[in-house]
Amino acid sequence: MKKITPRLGLSRLTVLGFIQFIVNILSQMSGNSSFPSPTPTLAAIQDKLDEYKHAVTEAAARIPGARALRNQLRVELSIMITDLANYCVLVAAGDTSVFESSGFSVRRTAQPAPNPLETVVNVLLQSVGVDTELRLLFKAVPYAKSYEVWLSPVDDMHFTYLTTISSQRYVINNLSPGTRYFVKVRAIGPRGIVGGFSAATSKIAA
Repeated sequence: MKKITPRLGLSRLTVLGFIQFIVNILSQMSGNSSFPSPTPTLAAIQDKLDEYKHAVTEAAARIPGARALRNQLRVELSIMITDLANYCVLVAAGDTSVFESSGFSVRRTAQPAPNPLETVVNVLLQSVGVDTELRLLFKAVPYAKSYEVWLSPVDDMHFTYLTTISSQRYVINNLSPGTRYFVKVRAIGPRGIVGGFSAATSKIAA
């Protein structure tokens, strides 16, 4: 059975966002035949939500004690919504579409980086108007944290490591004017995973 983990993030919601989130859940679950016996009941959550909205209004009016009550009611509502989400997980029994019909969404599990990473493509060297510099550009690789740049002033086979960069553009400087330089790049991912070297590209520093 597929494991379902609800995506809530209640603590990060604004007051209005928190209220709208609960209103949407109540709307989606009301009359939903997939969830015949919600726990807690929708009526109990609605009553608590009404109390919360009243406390929010009083807190905005600076009525003594209203702010503390508002905060306490938010905690209680958060617990109720979390319990309701867990009920929906149990009833859905691994069926994501059934679970999401409740109005809750599923926390997506991050996919691990492939090993090796994709090969860098679209490597390009450009003149920048200074005869001792060339601009390197290339396409980003998914999951890459950085990129190794290798350089050769001889040919497209005898490269030496130049630097590691974190973006897809870099100005190579201190070059010899009139010399053709060859460059290749490879991506570095999490835990030191690497990709294949790109095809070499070249340009004369001029």
